[in-house]
Amino acid sequence: MTPKQMKEVQRIEAAVCQHFDVDLKALKSQQRHKQVSDARYTAIYLADSLGLTRNELMGLYNRSHCLYYKAIEAVNNKLSYDNIFAYTFKQIKDELNDCQHEFVIYKNHEHGLISVCKKCKEVKWHHKNKLKY
Repeated sequence: MTPKQMKEVQRIEAAVCQHFDVDLKALKSQQRHKQVSDARYTAIYLADSLGLTRNELMGLYNRSHCLYYKAIEAVNNKLSYDNIFAYTFKQIKDELNDCQHEFVIYKNHEHGLISVCKKCKEVKWHHKNKLKY
């Protein structure tokens, strides 16, 4: 693991710990409380994009590679049905990206309006039936 990757992992862990109100020691512990495991899964999910091998990633948390698959699946599932988790996840990603959104609005005849952030390319849909003209 390169020093740059290690620094990014530490940023991810700090952001996740802050948003989930968990300390770093608990994040790296064997605790299985929902709050701790959700935070751990989120940290693994976010750190996965850094180009680390699964062994390096799981070595950070003293876990087997099986947890990697469970973490990815658990976060994807929670993002699909838990709005509060999805909002927290988005806040963490925005904090890590240091993005101060600058949206540009595009007109789409099928769906109404689309806003796209110039910096991070986040997309927001403004459906026709919800728009006030």
